[in-house]
Amino acid sequence: MSSSLDNTRRRSALNIVERQKHTSGSSAVTAADTRLNPRTRTEIIGNKIHALIWIAAAAGICYYLDILNLILENEAISRPHLYLAAICLGVNSVLTFYLCWIACVPWDVYCPKVIPTMTGVGLLCAFLMIRAFWPVWGFLTPIILGIVTMGGLFSFHFIPF
Repeated sequence: MSSSLDNTRRRSALNIVERQKHTSGSSAVTAADTRLNPRTRTEIIGNKIHALIWIAAAAGICYYLDILNLILENEAISRPHLYLAAICLGVNSVLTFYLCWIACVPWDVYCPKVIPTMTGVGLLCAFLMIRAFWPVWGFLTPIILGIVTMGGLFSFHFIPF
């Protein structure tokens, strides 16, 4: 029973994706589109300003702490933990890129087990990154890495796609 339900969900998700591919070429804005996206210009500008603040904070921290040289030259950083964190980040990046831009399918229907997997890999990446930089910054490590991560995530606001 469960497998037939999963197959039905997958088929309906693929039908939705196919319909989206066929209707994405039309540039006409319908009333349904405006109801789905009721954001005003001030909300959009507010979101962009919010993103700019995070990016500026992350850029300031990266400049002030000279993070690139720190990663490349500092001997206090735990290299094995840093390399494992980089592998975890790469796994999550590849899965995100594949599922969003290549497969173009709804994650929760087409591959529901990838969400908890990516969550676990992301948490492991965060803990490994904190452990790698702990000898350098101590108790400030989670705060510094959190601000840099938020700045990196909010930088996607300004990529036009």
